[in-house]
Amino acid sequence: MESLLDHLLQQATAITNKDPKKLTKNERLDFLSFLDEKGTMQISKAGDKICKVLGISKFTLYNDLELIRSKTAAANE
Repeated sequence: MESLLDHLLQQATAITNKDPKKLTKNERLDFLSFLDEKGTMQISKAGDKICKVLGISKFTLYNDLELIRSKTAAANE
């Protein structure tokens, strides 16, 4: 699972074409949206690694995921 997580993080980084720690909030939301769509958050300890890669806190991670998921739910209604 670790290699799968690494692969998905590489794909998300390639999509943004930027250092993950230098992303704007909107770019970070796109990065996280990609990972969430791929089911990355189901991988054990994925949140810790994602936070490290993006240079954000878990609080920020989960707030961003909540925002992404609420937008997705609203779009699907």
